[in-house]
Amino acid sequence: MTGAEAALRIAQLLPDGVATPGTLLRVALDDGVEVGWIWVSLPGPGRPSMPWIHNIEVHPAHRGRGHGRRMIQLAEAEVGRLGHDQLGLNVFTDNTRAIRLYESLGFEVTNQQMRKPLTPDAGAEPPR
Repeated sequence: MTGAEAALRIAQLLPDGVATPGTLLRVALDDGVEVGWIWVSLPGPGRPSMPWIHNIEVHPAHRGRGHGRRMIQLAEAEVGRLGHDQLGLNVFTDNTRAIRLYESLGFEVTNQQMRKPLTPDAGAEPPR
């Protein structure tokens, strides 16, 4: 996704910014210092059918200290209090650190996307 595509998607999902209904945007603080943030959308028109973590970010200087884990645990508790029994997210296959974190928190793979790079002659007649 390009920067322009990402900006368009964010504008669609957050038309009113932090005041967008059905959106949980939370900043994580450690002793009053911002260490990261998490963005969760709740189910609704144009959104996933379950609460969904769109993004979680731990600032580089604060990584490896459990902040990402704690943000997800707090998001789980908040959406649970709102009556939801699932929380979803997407993670890229090469993000092994995040995958390990999510698996340790009980997330399971529910589907798998695949791609195949094509060469410029990909539309040519296949050999017989």
